[in-house]
Amino acid sequence: MAVDLKGFKVLNLEFTFNNEKQTRQLFVQKHNVKRTTDDKPLGKTLFIINIPPYINEPQLRSAFSSLGCIDNVFITENTIEHSNEDATSVASQSKYFNNKNDELGFKVAYVVFKLTKSLENALKLSKVKIESNENGSSLLTGIDKWTKQYLDSFIDEKELQAEVDEYMRAFEEREQEEREESKKTEVDEDGWTVVKRKTGGFQQKESILKALEDKIEKGKEKKEFNNFYAFQIRQSKQKHIVSLRKKFAQDKLKIEAMKKARRFKPF
Repeated sequence: MAVDLKGFKVLNLEFTFNNEKQTRQLFVQKHNVKRTTDDKPLGKTLFIINIPPYINEPQLRSAFSSLGCIDNVFITENTIEHSNEDATSVASQSKYFNNKNDELGFKVAYVVFKLTKSLENALKLSKVKIESNENGSSLLTGIDKWTKQYLDSFIDEKELQAEVDEYMRAFEEREQEEREESKKTEVDEDGWTVVKRKTGGFQQKESILKALEDKIEKGKEKKEFNNFYAFQIRQSKQKHIVSLRKKFAQDKLKIEAMKKARRFKPF
């Protein structure tokens, strides 16, 4: 019978290596999160932790295939949900630029079943068994695994160049699409969409835009409460009186000048 451990159940993983049976303990439970995703639906996804680094997705699929149809299997280094961006999907399919690293220790996995009943049956299991890996041979560990990694480290230059060319072609296509979209619509700092005419029409100059911005700033300044406090009211009254006196003195000088200019001169 499976043992409960803080919501997890212990599931023994059995496999054969060099004609000897090996056992590792996995910890499983229903995938239950607040933020659901389409690729890991609730009620159909089995969450597994403590997966050895040498276990891969085809082997996990083989271990649970007897329970029913499996839609997908995900293996990651942690439980953080990653967004399915184009760049990520391209890198995951790359042979030379693959972000997946099988040497980073124990991992977590999500096994997505077709039916809810398959998930319920998986939680009732006490053990699962892996007969062989995807190539039909026994699991590679130790010197055999290191030898394979060494042989796989050699790079085929033509294959690498073809992969780089294909990636750059896809990248340039995405850049071109983004440039065309940016020409159609632009978003300003406040989040408003700026609509542009395709041909002809009125185009605002920088000087006009600057004048509009200054007008908006002045409008904001007028909305500020400059005469809210008592000391502000006193200061504003004093400034007003000083400006009136100054204007009165200027008007007197103007009147005197006007009188002199209109003085009667018979000779």
